Amino acid sequence: MRAYSFSTAITLNDQTIIGHQALSSSIFIDNLNPIFTDQDFSQKYDSIQKVIIIGKIERLLQEAENRRKQELDQELAWIETIAKTGNSIDGHKFEKLVRKSLGFLGFNNDDHNQKLKLKHPQLKDGLNPEKVGGAGGLDIFCEFPYFLVGECKATTSKSVPVKTPAQLIYLGNRHLQNDFDKCIKVIIAAGRLTSDAALTAKNNHINIMRPEILEKIIVLKAKYPGCVDLLELKKCLENEPFGEEANNEILKLINKIEDEIKLRSTIIQIVKQHDKQTIIYLLGTYNGLNPSKKLTERELYNILIELSSPLTGYL
Repeated sequence: MRAYSFSTAITLNDQTIIGHQALSSSIFIDNLNPIFTDQDFSQKYDSIQKVIIIGKIERLLQEAENRRKQELDQELAWIETIAKTGNSIDGHKFEKLVRKSLGFLGFNNDDHNQKLKLKHPQLKDGLNPEKVGGAGGLDIFCEFPYFLVGECKATTSKSVPVKTPAQLIYLGNRHLQNDFDKCIKVIIAAGRLTSDAALTAKNNHINIMRPEILEKIIVLKAKYPGCVDLLELKKCLENEPFGEEANNEILKLINKIEDEIKLRSTIIQIVKQHDKQTIIYLLGTYNGLNPSKKLTERELYNILIELSSPLTGYL
């Protein structure tokens, strides 16, 4: 801030105010006198910028990084129990973890719930991690960003019986009626489907997700917020062939996300090692590493814009 002095004093009423207070009469200002001359101001500004501002920014960034690490440790504490619980006999705990996981990914986020009334209010607890569906209700129900219904099956056995997809079909039709057909349908279970269960799942467009894959994508989301696009996940869950194949499609999506993260990490390292170089130079350096995916000049340019955005702040 730069301070100036007026030629005459401005007096305000002696009272506590909130917001703005009108002056008793208008004042014409024809001369502003800076407390410091331009030269003095510049010198003091430079010294403050170097000594205080940079140091303060570094401390703020370090504090933010430390907070993020603490938050990540807390998140991973429950995330890393998903697969273990899915391969146990604790069905209620697994159902709660699955609901918490989908909410963590962004399904039925708070902004959506505040703005829109649920189309199916009887299923308003479909992602509440403190409640469970039980025998009379759907284990999972989401309306945002798309309709998704599902059943959770924690088991120590190697197979999932036909009654699991059958129950999802029965409860889905019962509660959602005409809307059930447009829902993404998923069973999150540890065991493999029996032949009858697999046939029922494929004929009714139901996909399977393993607890291990769910945990893997939630870990990725925790470490790199914003990296999981729910619309990309939708593609993995709505295409034929249905059943076990969806698990492989989700794994491909996870690998794709990890590759994109590694690509950007490499670019960040190159830019920091070769400061103030041209894009052509950086491109040659990157492609010279023989990466699995080589970039064009335009692709590198767009990634550099992304990484230097204030929303990411990597460069």
